[in-house]
Amino acid sequence: MTALLIAAAALLLQQQAPVRPEPADTSPMGLARQAITEIGLRVAEVRGGEDMLRRVIYNGTDAAVVERATVLRNRCADVATAAGGTSARICRTCFRGETRAAMEQYRAALPGVAQAGNRCAAALARDLRADQTGRAVRRNMRSLSRTILVGLGPYEAAIRSVRLALGLEVRMPAAGAARQPRRQAAQPPQQPPAQRPVP
Repeated sequence: MTALLIAAAALLLQQQAPVRPEPADTSPMGLARQAITEIGLRVAEVRGGEDMLRRVIYNGTDAAVVERATVLRNRCADVATAAGGTSARICRTCFRGETRAAMEQYRAALPGVAQAGNRCAAALARDLRADQTGRAVRRNMRSLSRTILVGLGPYEAAIRSVRLALGLEVRMPAAGAARQPRRQAAQPPQQPPAQRPVP
């Protein structure tokens, strides 16, 4: 019986085709897509971490504030590292026309992202060292949010045109442009009714 089970298992393993990972796209467009997706994920993590920290500042305990501030500090450091290395992974001469203009605008925004990430991480590290109860983090949250907003603003303005140019997002028609109203056929002018002579 045991030999039969072993033989059945061996047969089953032979029939299963090995799953091979798809090869990475190493074309200039593929590398640009990978780099842009990576930095986009890091920026989204910072935005999410900032939102969570803001919530616990108003509604949470000191321990929750310290925990969320530590998470956001790490995410800010990650976005700074990612933004610093992304520019080198995007080919400068591989794109033409609108795509090239969008990529140059995007590339110009990356140093601001890296700077915002470094400032955010440094500010949170300083506040956590100064006061382990989270009071310094609470006190400086407005300034921290402003640092993130100013640093990520140019990036967020540039990213949509890049995503459209690389096919990562589809341009949707404007709500009013989706359906054009039908024109009615021109009606001939109506004649006023003929007046009858009065007897």
